[in-house]
Amino acid sequence: MSTLFRKAVFWCLSISIIFACFLLIIVMAGLTPNTEKKTVDSTLIYQKVAIKFQNAEIIADIADTQTKRELGLSGRRELVEGGGMLFVFDETANHGFWMKDMKFPIDILWIDENKQIIDSISNWATSTYPKISYPKQKAKYVLELPAGFIDAHKIKLGEFLEF
Repeated sequence: MSTLFRKAVFWCLSISIIFACFLLIIVMAGLTPNTEKKTVDSTLIYQKVAIKFQNAEIIADIADTQTKRELGLSGRRELVEGGGMLFVFDETANHGFWMKDMKFPIDILWIDENKQIIDSISNWATSTYPKISYPKQKAKYVLELPAGFIDAHKIKLGEFLEF
């Protein structure tokens, strides 16, 4: 073999090894290309539920554990149109909500055990934190929606939801 051929093989192998090491470092650092839209805490997996209103339907993430309820939508950049987060509580109570670490305004519905809307807040601003808002009656569920959803879809107190 000629020395020129040996040098070419040496450099090709060297570059391949360096490239492989670079890829290994990227994978180990968790910098792999992200093809999925992840939530703030990628270790939490949210089940989804279709929620039907009289004039609309959405797909909501279900926050049914203490960890998921505490995190809520905090830290997310947006809540897409047609999306929401349904908080499911073990007990019916006056569940208070605040806008801690929120980056966008939302609408909130408090819903009783019969899936009837019992209270609401429209366009609740992030600047209201640390204020905590409570429903006028005890609720089993709370639904967070994109700001303006209640007005746009003419959602009314007393309306029953299907989910």
